[in-house]
Amino acid sequence: MIYFYGSLGVLMLTGIMAIFEMAISFDNQQMNFRPPNDSYLGSKGQAADRDLMTLLSTPKLLNSMGRTVGGQQQPWSGSSLCDQLMCRVDPGSQSLCQGTNAYDGILFGQSPLASYRPGLQTTSSSPGLLGSCALSSSDHRVLVVPNASADPIDVAMRPYRLYSCPLEQESTCSFEEN
Repeated sequence: MIYFYGSLGVLMLTGIMAIFEMAISFDNQQMNFRPPNDSYLGSKGQAADRDLMTLLSTPKLLNSMGRTVGGQQQPWSGSSLCDQLMCRVDPGSQSLCQGTNAYDGILFGQSPLASYRPGLQTTSSSPGLLGSCALSSSDHRVLVVPNASADPIDVAMRPYRLYSCPLEQESTCSFEEN
């Protein structure tokens, strides 16, 4: 009987030690886990996206960029949209300005957007990307697209949509593929 209780005690102690070792191992795995570095965070592309989102979410700025057709404000599209965006963010593009649109040195004086240029227009046939303006730098691409929603309130609130991606070897974003 003494051997039975002795072996039962050793088995219990072994089980407790195994649980303890697994807990320590799991804890060490949690401490060593680090997500991969995100090259977008803190990059020029993130700053450019943020500056464009500021422009596209400020109604007063959008009104100076829009055009009036039949008494209603209509968003620009294609190369005309690129011209008006470049006019707003790049002091060297003032000849492109139409209406009351002009360079905004307060918002875009230190913006990396001044180094962006109109890029290769998208070849995507996706309805969500039709009429887009493509702006590119060496490692980042931005598509500003007129909102094609059937809801006039949605279009009035958000006349443009913004899509972007980092560029590595390709010259277009992966979501532009048909």
